[in-house]
Amino acid sequence: MTSRSLFEQGGETGTLMRDFDWARSALGPPELWSPRLRTYVELMLASKQPMYLGWTRDLIALYNDAYRPILGADKHPHALGQPTADIFEHDGYPGLKPYFDALLNQGESFAFDDILVPLIRHGYLEECYFDVSYTPIQGDVQVEGMLATVNETTERVLSTRRTGALAFLAAHLLGINDKHQIADALMQGARHNPHDLPFILLYLPDEEQNLKLQHAEGLPEADLTSFDALRETWGGGHDMQVRSITPQTTGAWPEPVTQVAVLPLTKGGTLTAPQGHLVIGLNARKQVDGAYRDFLELLKSQVLGALRSADLADTLEEQNAELEARTQMLEAFSTLTHDLGILSEPLHLIQETQRMVLSLLPAGFSQYYEPQDERWVIRSQVGQVNTPELQALLDAGLPFLEPPNLLTPWQTGESYFQAPYDPTADRLTGSETYPGATATLPITVGGQRRGVLGFALFDPQAWSRADRALLETAMRHLNLTLERAEQAQDLQARQAEVESRNHALEAFAHLARDLALETDRVALVRRAQEIVLSLLPSGYAVYYELEEGLWRAKAQVGDLGNEGLQALVDAGFPQDIPTLSIPLTTGEPLYQDVYARGADTPTDVVQHLQAVVTLPLLFRRVPIGMFVLGLFEQRAWTAVDRAVLETTMRSLSLALERAEYTRELTAQRDALDTRTLALGDANEELEAFAYSVSHDLRTPVRHIAGFSTLLRKTLGDGLDPKAERYLTVIDQATLRMNHLIDAMLDLSRTSRQPLHVRLVDLGALLTDIRAELMPDVLERDIAWRIGPLPLVWADQDLLRQALLNLLSNALKYSRTRAQAVIEVRVVERSGDWVVEVQDNGVGFDPRYSDKLFGVFQRMHRQEEFEGTGVGLANVRRIIARHGGQVWAKGAVGEGATFSFSLPKVAT
Repeated sequence: MTSRSLFEQGGETGTLMRDFDWARSALGPPELWSPRLRTYVELMLASKQPMYLGWTRDLIALYNDAYRPILGADKHPHALGQPTADIFEHDGYPGLKPYFDALLNQGESFAFDDILVPLIRHGYLEECYFDVSYTPIQGDVQVEGMLATVNETTERVLSTRRTGALAFLAAHLLGINDKHQIADALMQGARHNPHDLPFILLYLPDEEQNLKLQHAEGLPEADLTSFDALRETWGGGHDMQVRSITPQTTGAWPEPVTQVAVLPLTKGGTLTAPQGHLVIGLNARKQVDGAYRDFLELLKSQVLGALRSADLADTLEEQNAELEARTQMLEAFSTLTHDLGILSEPLHLIQETQRMVLSLLPAGFSQYYEPQDERWVIRSQVGQVNTPELQALLDAGLPFLEPPNLLTPWQTGESYFQAPYDPTADRLTGSETYPGATATLPITVGGQRRGVLGFALFDPQAWSRADRALLETAMRHLNLTLERAEQAQDLQARQAEVESRNHALEAFAHLARDLALETDRVALVRRAQEIVLSLLPSGYAVYYELEEGLWRAKAQVGDLGNEGLQALVDAGFPQDIPTLSIPLTTGEPLYQDVYARGADTPTDVVQHLQAVVTLPLLFRRVPIGMFVLGLFEQRAWTAVDRAVLETTMRSLSLALERAEYTRELTAQRDALDTRTLALGDANEELEAFAYSVSHDLRTPVRHIAGFSTLLRKTLGDGLDPKAERYLTVIDQATLRMNHLIDAMLDLSRTSRQPLHVRLVDLGALLTDIRAELMPDVLERDIAWRIGPLPLVWADQDLLRQALLNLLSNALKYSRTRAQAVIEVRVVERSGDWVVEVQDNGVGFDPRYSDKLFGVFQRMHRQEEFEGTGVGLANVRRIIARHGGQVWAKGAVGEGATFSFSLPKVAT
């Protein structure tokens, strides 16, 4: 094996070994290496496992690509071909030499897990850990070398150690809320991991909020003063800083600590100032990388969390004192809440709140004010004010805009406390004494200010935090309770309204059924009267219509309650009485919560009437009558009443219009049926006439043609040119007449021929038609463009006739073109197929497109294009019999497109 082939599987290291001048080393040139050495070299270079081969008793170094990261930039590639003792002289070799000696001298093997091997590979002595096995390579006489297989475990060892330190600290911080105990636990953590935490300094604010060194671990007290100058450079940042320091000999390694990490005790992402600083000496044998930084940040988070818990505990202790003061208040509120849940009258709720709060305050009184007529009026008072003079002044009412004690909470929506109280601000005079302290609270319900609740203490004293909490809690409870009471009242009203609506809906269900079956106007009105009266208190309903200037009763349900009134109703009212004339003029209902007695009739006949409503009955938006309801009990017409009554009138109007429309529709349908029958008869007669005429015309035309032929034979050569031209005109006219007769017969047969609908292959049918047309156009240049064609439902013979007509027209009207282009395509729509036949011929004037499909309608002179004018009419009749439509688009000189539709389902 050549030296090139020996190293060819070694990657970059193999290339280096191939180019290395081995002749100058103790191993000599590779061509002279022993087979055993060559075998191990080849095995090592081919392996993905980090391997190191030391040969001879000097352990000359050979290694593979996977081993290169272990050496680092400081040793690779210089280590290649060097004795192991020279390579690792200043780091790992001294500790491993006893094992190498035993391996070389006694042939012993060694294996280690997580063995510490310090290495200089990135510019400093680094703590490194490995899982490694050392295997002797036996020669014929002695050990010739050593094979080391290596896995670096540094990250695993450091992670385990740091995780253990964090777990140790977390366990010792658990349940601690005292800052001194937190610091002690942190210092124990430093002693637990001196490698990564050689020393720790904890700076916290003192009572003046100045940072002071509170605790330290790992450094003698004499060395701590050197950090005072460093503290001035920390600034107010929130991120970890790495700073150089005077070397400090401490920790687990003999090398001094030359750097520290400064960690502000600030929650991540916050903009608040740090609550302290944590200064940690950094591992002398490990530079700060991402993992080390994460470990320190987690350590900081644990300390910061514990400090925050301690702060919360201090705050909680302060709050507990306040909560104890509130206990009595909460017990009182418990009783008050029960009482407020029973009461619903707002003033009762306010009075109960006043009594409860006064029982928890020093001696005083309470008043509740509401604004009324630009003054503050007392609506509720508990307790006696200082003097009768002051009571009289307050009872008289205070000007709305004058007393700030009431106006401030009303305008701001916030509680207003005065201690001591200033009566001059409220312009109170004439009393010997006044309250010493006051508190006024805004009462708000549903977002609307209702009043101001005031509490006054006889003696001047400051409102404590507990007092303020008591009053504001009372205000919130009262506002909420008043809102709930108002909601409960609204709910009761809505429930009553819902019940009324339910009754109305049930009644309307019956009314709707009745209106759907009845068509007589009076019967419809009477049924509506019965339904409406069933939903209202006792009363009556009368429906009026104008007849000869008088309002005549057409339908009445219920007793009018007075014989005189009944006589007036029976006789008819004048047209101008307000209760009936006003709705007639406006077209709108007239509601009278209190009936205007005497306006329509003498007062004595309507004394028993309390409420009246008049609703116009509309027919096609024009009033045709008046629907009147009179009630014997007082009633304000509610929104529900109005909705029920107006819906009834709309339903009546719709029913009347529906009945009239039904009558009109029936008459129109009968007329249409008669017309359809007449039209059918006319069509049959017309078709029979056309058929008969066609047959009757055939004989005289045949006679004309025959006698013209006989005349030619009789005259023979004696025909002069003029006579020849006359006979030629007769022959051409008879030929055209025959063509017209044939077209009329075809049109008649198209209408009379029964349909035989089946699936037709449109593509095959088109191919057959083209074959029929081709003999007549062999000498023309024609481009056919045929798109995909489907199967359609049609009578094949009739459809063939329609397509033949369209294609014949396309060929005829495009014969003036050098190349005729005929395109046939099909467009699929949701319910039908659209067949389009397009040409590039002479086209037509689109203004006359509506005449194209009429009988004998032509767009061109006979001299230009021959034809009868019946072909397209035949197409329209065929397609119409299939349930389809025909249409055309075109322009003069630009060709034409004729289209027809066929339903997808057979009709």
